[in-house]
Amino acid sequence: PTETQSDLPIVVITFDDAHHSIYDRGFALMRTMDSSWKGSHFFPLTHLGLPDNLKLAQVQEMEAAGWENGGHGVTHENLAALPMDSVRWQVATVDSFFRANGLRLDSWAYAYGNYNDSVESIVASKVKNIRTSHDLDYIGSIDRLHLGYFAVKSEHTEQDLINRLEEATDNGARLVIFGFHVILDTSEAPVDVYYTRTPIFQAFLDYLKKREYPVKDLRDAMDILAE
Repeated sequence: PTETQSDLPIVVITFDDAHHSIYDRGFALMRTMDSSWKGSHFFPLTHLGLPDNLKLAQVQEMEAAGWENGGHGVTHENLAALPMDSVRWQVATVDSFFRANGLRLDSWAYAYGNYNDSVESIVASKVKNIRTSHDLDYIGSIDRLHLGYFAVKSEHTEQDLINRLEEATDNGARLVIFGFHVILDTSEAPVDVYYTRTPIFQAFLDYLKKREYPVKDLRDAMDILAE
């Protein structure tokens, strides 16, 4: 039987940490492929404006285009290792920054994926969706406060990404979340954080388009799946 879009899991593409390639390649290539596609970008406030990183105006442009920006702390610190007063300050400061700059705060990604019950309680007081670091299978009910993702690393080929997606589809998953950090052109030197190459990212997008997977940002995906 031929699959319909309703049989396919929603694909959420997330980006972390405000590297300029998220705007130059992630945002640009996804918009070129399908203007209805949206992604989610999680950034620490202190990363904006650094050399090689996004500026606030670019983040606001992504928001205006319908993309989601999410909390990732003031600094890229392990919240579980901080005193709770510091965690409250980080979360409140992010919330205030988003409000002041026309950004909507619905989702959060833990830096390094680390949290504890106290951290979760503080973060969940401000957002509806929280992404951890575990790659999960979303079959049956989905816990909005314990979402995970497939972290795309330099050793992953486009076939690895496609295989993860096909595995989820074959298992009847309702959702697949992928996480990118840096997208490098083939001529650029490797970096010491998670990265993928532009042709791999493009090939992945080509596959999503060819198979007609629904591509949503995290907040829209969770609202659809909660219905």
